[in-house]
Amino acid sequence: MKPLTTAEIKAMRAQAMQDGAAVFWAIVEAVASEMGVTRSDIASPTRGKAHVVLARDWACRCAHDRGLSMAAIGRLLHRDHTSIVAAI
Repeated sequence: MKPLTTAEIKAMRAQAMQDGAAVFWAIVEAVASEMGVTRSDIASPTRGKAHVVLARDWACRCAHDRGLSMAAIGRLLHRDHTSIVAAI
């Protein structure tokens, strides 16, 4: 078996990130619907109202439970992973 090339490894990582993003945004849609907020509320860079913060925290927890790393969730929400740690 021949080793993977750098290009193949980068392509595999990019695909994994796309797959993780698709799962994350599906979770965000479900949480937004359940909590009565919008997807953009959850993805907003501001804290927002208490129910929006709760929805964001719930989405992060569900995504983490599905196997997404805190760093990956942070990248998708444009936040530091420590913010995701605090949310979970």
